[in-house]
Amino acid sequence: MAEFKRNNHSVNSKTAVSEYVTVDTFIRSAKTIYPMTNLQVAGFKNTMASKGMKSAPSLEYYLPYLKNYLDIKD
Repeated sequence: MAEFKRNNHSVNSKTAVSEYVTVDTFIRSAKTIYPMTNLQVAGFKNTMASKGMKSAPSLEYYLPYLKNYLDIKD
């Protein structure tokens, strides 16, 4: 029974992680709206990595950072 609980817990942990969105997924989506060069993409990815944000709870979480990085004013 303890074996089952341990395995069940690890499955739940993986599920929670998969709910997060990677910066790569965000960039693929954002490039349809905000045209970026390959250099800008690499720079944004590095900026997010330096902040420890290789993944986030949603796509919208990255948007203010991208707008700031691309100097887009609303």
